[in-house]
Amino acid sequence: MKKTILFSMSLLIAGYFSSCEKEKELTYPVVYESTVICDQKIRLFVKDLEVTSDSILQSYFKRNPKYSTPLGFLSLEGAIQVTYFTKDSVGIHYTLEDKTEFMSVTEISDLIYWEKYDTTIYLFDQSFLESFVTIQNVYYNPVLHQYLPLYSEVVPVPQTTGYTTALLLKECYYVKRNGNKLKLPMLEFMMKHEYSIFYSSVNNSLNEDAIHKLGEQDTLLIQEYNIELVLQ
Repeated sequence: MKKTILFSMSLLIAGYFSSCEKEKELTYPVVYESTVICDQKIRLFVKDLEVTSDSILQSYFKRNPKYSTPLGFLSLEGAIQVTYFTKDSVGIHYTLEDKTEFMSVTEISDLIYWEKYDTTIYLFDQSFLESFVTIQNVYYNPVLHQYLPLYSEVVPVPQTTGYTTALLLKECYYVKRNGNKLKLPMLEFMMKHEYSIFYSSVNNSLNEDAIHKLGEQDTLLIQEYNIELVLQ
């Protein structure tokens, strides 16, 4: 009798947790919409060092106001709409452009990859692979970016192309989950190298090791923030 009661209780408990799991399952499609820009940080680096002195920072910002204006709590209400059709596929709609991209979804540890289905080919010189200006710092920069595409491959190309190397990759968006919200980490940077200035804005985070590859006269100004997407 005792064994029968224990067995019945175990079935009830198993059924309870099973029903709870089913309640947690999402019903597709699942829609997220952008709300605001948040978690903004502006940081300045020289070789091997982050500049933290307020007086130096303010002086630098006055000389470079174009690249150091805080975004504040900027609203992006409804500008981006993300629809999960399944746990493995997503559509990203940009309201202002009336444009939609369809991508696959891969989640590794705490990072979500929205990956394009098609492979893109970039032609460039091999020497740029270890520089801050690789592919204009948009989709692939192993020096500056913390996150890199799931698929990328560097192959040689004939000299008749005028280049030495081709980079094959599937472009990705990188996403963090925060409760019932998603956050897209954004990285804007301005780099002064000798007499040149390079600027870029990209969905990524800073690879902190990058500051050790700066030259003695280089400066790197970055602005990091998140685009927040809320479950509808």
